[in-house]
Amino acid sequence: IGLLDEEKILPPGRVITAVGLCSLQNGVPEIKPCKQLPCF
Repeated sequence: IGLLDEEKILPPGRVITAVGLCSLQNGVPEIKPCKQLPCF
C-alpha cells in the first residue's frame, strides 16, 4: 500500500471538469463515478 501526495495529483489553482455524483463526506465535496455516467 502506498500513499499519494494529493498536491502532485491535482495542484492548487488547476481548473478541472468532472462528471459524476457529487456528495459531501465530512463536509468535503467528493465526486464519484457511477454506472449510468460512463465518463469520469
